[in-house]
Amino acid sequence: MSIEEHQEFVVQPERNKHIVRLYIEELWNNLQYDLIDQILASNLLVHAPDGAQERGNQRFRQLIPYLRTAFPDLHLSIEQVIAEGDSVALRVRVTGTHQGEFAGFAPTRKALEFPEWFFMRLWDGKIVESWYLRDQEGLLKQLGQEQ
Repeated sequence: MSIEEHQEFVVQPERNKHIVRLYIEELWNNLQYDLIDQILASNLLVHAPDGAQERGNQRFRQLIPYLRTAFPDLHLSIEQVIAEGDSVALRVRVTGTHQGEFAGFAPTRKALEFPEWFFMRLWDGKIVESWYLRDQEGLLKQLGQEQ
């Protein structure tokens, strides 16, 4: 491995962590929609917990406003970030007050809090693939669904 290759090997995970932090802190928390095309690949592949897959970055132009209507004070706090090569894993704490319809639930006006995990693969400075998990059972319980 050349010195240049070694430097890229060391720098890439830090660069990828920075991009993922922008995704959470600037896109989700500060609503910087101009970042969608800058940090999310146009053919981004998102894997949902139920096995469903969605392709494309434009879904975030509808998803974030929808969630902001349901939870106007929605905030994602990064608790841990781990990067290796082209992959980044992060643990996030999600908080928000349920003030609008969400997934069939009428507003409860309750403050909600739950963990969420992301596993992302990056290429050429953009997120190209993402898997996410959340404490769905805990979220539903906080929304008032009986188990």
